[in-house]
Amino acid sequence: MATKSHVLVLTLPAQGHINPLLQFSKLLASKGIIKVTIVTTRAVKTSQGDDSQLSELIKFESIPERINHGGEVPEISAHHQDPNKD
Repeated sequence: MATKSHVLVLTLPAQGHINPLLQFSKLLASKGIIKVTIVTTRAVKTSQGDDSQLSELIKFESIPERINHGGEVPEISAHHQDPNKD
């Protein structure tokens, strides 16, 4: 059995961007031949609510709303070590 292609949809958390990408993602996933993951901010993910039909088609992942001035995301940095450190 062939593996499904996987599409990663990265949203711009601004007015008018989320719903069109969500509809596009639903269309892709409804064919059953493509896995779709939508990456968005935690606030947007929370505002979408719990739609069990949607969660069967599309996987949601969230990212923090802000990154500190050093460019690090604390939640990610806590789980990864700097490969340049001894």
